[in-house]
Formats: sequence, C-alpha cells, structure tokens
Amino acid sequence: MSDRAVLDLAKRPAAACNLVCFPFAGGGPGMFRSWVADVPPWVGVWSAHLAGREGRFDRPPRNDLKEQVMELVDAVQPLLDRPIVFYGHSLGATLAAHVAQELFPCADVACSLIVGARRSPWLPPYEGWDVIDFSTVSDRELIQAYVDLGATPPEVLGNQELLDILMPVIRADAELAQAASFIREGVLSVPVHAWYGRDDTCVGAEPLGAWRRITTGPFTLAEITGDHFFLNTHRTLVQDHVLPVLLSTIRRRRIPS
Repeated sequence: MSDRAVLDLAKRPAAACNLVCFPFAGGGPGMFRSWVADVPPWVGVWSAHLAGREGRFDRPPRNDLKEQVMELVDAVQPLLDRPIVFYGHSLGATLAAHVAQELFPCADVACSLIVGARRSPWLPPYEGWDVIDFSTVSDRELIQAYVDLGATPPEVLGNQELLDILMPVIRADAELAQAASFIREGVLSVPVHAWYGRDDTCVGAEPLGAWRRITTGPFTLAEITGDHFFLNTHRTLVQDHVLPVLLSTIRRRRIPS
C-alpha cells in the first residue's frame, strides 16, 4: 500500500473533479471506500491516509498539527490540477480547513470546502478538553473524554482489542484536536459548507455556523439526519449533499482571491 498521506480510492486518472476526504479521529481511508460507488465515474475519490492506521501501521502517528498539515499539503497539492472538493469530518474538518488555507488561495481551479461535525476554530475548546494533560492522562480517562463528547464510534468502544491497537492513534489525534488552530479569518474566497447532525450532542448549528468566518465567499449551513457520525448512518449523504457540491464546483470557474 502507498505510503503517501493521501490514498487514491477510485483509481480514476481521467476524473474531471477530485473529492478529497479527511476522516474523524482514529479513522482511516476505509470509512470512505463506499463513497466511490456513490459518485459518478467522473469523480476521483481520495482520502487522507494518516500514519499509524490502515497500511501505515509502521509509521508513528503525528501529534503535531503543523507537521500533519504540511504532510497533507504536500500530498494533496498534485490533485489541484482539476476542480476539487474537500470533505472533512470532526477532526478531519480541522485538517481539511488547514490544508485548504494553504492550497486554495493560490489554486488555478475551482475549489470548495465541506466541514462536518466540527465546531469552528474561533470558538472555545470543547468543555474539559482545554485542561487535559496528554502527558499524564490514562487511556481509560482519554476514552471517557471521547465518550462524554459523544465523539467515539460505538464499534470502537465495544472492541477492546481494536482499542488497544488504536490507542496510539486516538491519543495522537486527540492532541491534534486540542492543538491551537492557525486558521485565519477570511483566508478563503471559495464556497464553504458546514454540516451538523440533527441528533449530535457534541456540536450543533451554532458552533458549525461560526465556520462562515473562514471565507469571504458563499457559505451554507445544513442539518443532516443522524448524530455525530452521520456520515456512517445517512445512506444517501453523498447523493443528497456531497454530489450537489461536486456539481456546482465543476461548473464554476475559479473565484478570484
């Protein structure tokens, strides 16, 4: 398997548009494989492929936000030879926004950003997370912090063997999530779409709506059926919500910065 920080899920070199997905904490490219069948054949589907998971287990997971972002920037940059859409979920939304900040302003193609289930970087941290000391917190305490947020998939919580394997990744991703954002207000001029789960107890309309501060371009806020992990349960998410963004992006000329 490739050691690049992005993985080509669709193998469509002639695609007219690229969709790059950024998974939630502890997640990997596998969570987006089903999306390949849900989009037309003119869409290339890629996923961030962070160290420590799904074929990169021999690489230690990164816990430095700037280092992780720059690794992704280097990997994603070649994909900006055609219109491109980023979709980031939870922690992935933070990573997607940071990578977009580095790449979209100088791109020569139409770009769009979708952020899902993640509060705006200009709001205070989730309650309790600003005081977690990752040098001393136990695995049990860290998992409980995720449980309290409603931000851990049930299939992970119920599998101790899987938890043991994923703990280094979960811990590193938690540090990425806690790290201070370096996103600038109004840094983008492209369309930004913010989505939240109707039953999400972790983040709702107001914290998602504050993402409008990232762009001087169009901004939309949408409620999606489901909880924090609506991308796993909303069976028509791609057709109902992702595909319209792809279509509008490919039809649009680049918006000047």
